[in-house]
Amino acid sequence: MLRHNNSGIRSPLGLAPEEVPCVQCDRREAGLAWGDFCAICREDRRRKADRTAQRYAIGAGLALGAWLIWRTPPALPQRIFGAVSVVLVYIIVRRTVSRLVQEYLPKEVR
Repeated sequence: MLRHNNSGIRSPLGLAPEEVPCVQCDRREAGLAWGDFCAICREDRRRKADRTAQRYAIGAGLALGAWLIWRTPPALPQRIFGAVSVVLVYIIVRRTVSRLVQEYLPKEVR
């Protein structure tokens, strides 16, 4: 039975972790799980996902802010609640979209 992060081949001394190739760039890295990305590819995917997530989050925040300005009365407590809501929507959308894009971003061939 195959175990996670184990190739089935022991190192000669049993001390050094085996170098496993990255699923995207074939760069070998010690301690990497089979079918996982190396640190460089993972960081590249995270940057791309964060860029996309920021665009969606800004759009969602602007849409909610415009709707709240149009629909809420001009009293101070409602405006404060609306501003806090916009910030929370921005944070939640950014984290959610970033995670989804990182999961479903296709593998690039280099």
